[in-house]
Amino acid sequence: MVHNGYPDLTTDFGTTPPTHLFTADDQRQPDVYDYYKPTLNIITPRTGTLTKTGPNWPTTLTTSDLIVIDRREVDATNAVEIRDNIGPVTCEDFTIFSSPTLGFAGRYCRDLVTFRRVTLRPGPKPVGATQPRLFSTSADAINFVQCRQGPLIENCEISHQDDDSLNVHGYFFRITSVLSTTSFQFTYPGSASVFLNPMQAGDTIRLHAAGNFNVIGTAVFASASVVGTIGGVTTYQVNLSATPTTPLAINLWFDIPQLNCPGFIVRDSYFHDHRARGLRIMANNGLVERNRFENLTKCAISIGPELGQWREAGWVDNIIVRDNILVNIGVDVNLSARGIITPGAISVFVHTDRNSTPYPTGNSNITLEDNFI
Repeated sequence: MVHNGYPDLTTDFGTTPPTHLFTADDQRQPDVYDYYKPTLNIITPRTGTLTKTGPNWPTTLTTSDLIVIDRREVDATNAVEIRDNIGPVTCEDFTIFSSPTLGFAGRYCRDLVTFRRVTLRPGPKPVGATQPRLFSTSADAINFVQCRQGPLIENCEISHQDDDSLNVHGYFFRITSVLSTTSFQFTYPGSASVFLNPMQAGDTIRLHAAGNFNVIGTAVFASASVVGTIGGVTTYQVNLSATPTTPLAINLWFDIPQLNCPGFIVRDSYFHDHRARGLRIMANNGLVERNRFENLTKCAISIGPELGQWREAGWVDNIIVRDNILVNIGVDVNLSARGIITPGAISVFVHTDRNSTPYPTGNSNITLEDNFI
């Protein structure tokens, strides 16, 4: 039964909506592995059933527990989008209460974006409701991709969202065609994208082996262009200024570290009471200091690339994490689950397409000092 004041059940939620379990006192259910994907059957606009699918449902669920259904898979609307800025952008002194997907999306930024005294938290109860809201956003609070400069986050409070507080990364592409020793093509779903815009001549292209994604060579970027779109997939061409240090080949993967949101700073902020990770760092030259992380389902800080599955780059170099306080990290089963790739409160890792050793070791110059766990 839907609580008073909250929206009716509709087909807009999809047939297997992401479903989150809470206890009667509004805390995350401690025996869950993550969110679940039950089958939704709508009986009336205010009533329905959710039929369990998949493994690992907690046996400790009771009739007083609470369920939150989110719409992130059917509504890609973000609260704030910052795209293609060629000058500085500053967000100060405001609050986001809700978003069906991201709180802040940074894409293809070429200058600094600053968040200062920004708050994400659940909004007030809807008119007629007695049950408080349990979510702020339904995805990451702050998510930056393919930017020449990572964000500056100062004196912010981020809480109760359905994913990471901060995710900084770049794209990870597979070479699909080799045209010459200095030219290749890759494809990406969708119509032609502006993600080529922040690329600059002289940028470094890192070439990765398929599967384990160790770096096997580098090249210097010269230019890129859109070839065309067929069947919902767009082909792009990249030209290099010289022959790379290893020959180009189909099925090699590449990223551009200058576009992985380097130079980010996160300081004097509070990240708490949310699903997933606090900071998901895949960028170089970053500083994380004097923050507090509390009541998170996964690790507080992960450092390293999600090259497998999510195809998020890249290998990390020159990061300082110091003077942070981490409290009650891993409030459900997820952090200690079998096969988890980030089991520490602070985890330095890589996610590849391989499930056995040896794993590549591409992260470097990571400094962890004076953190209290």
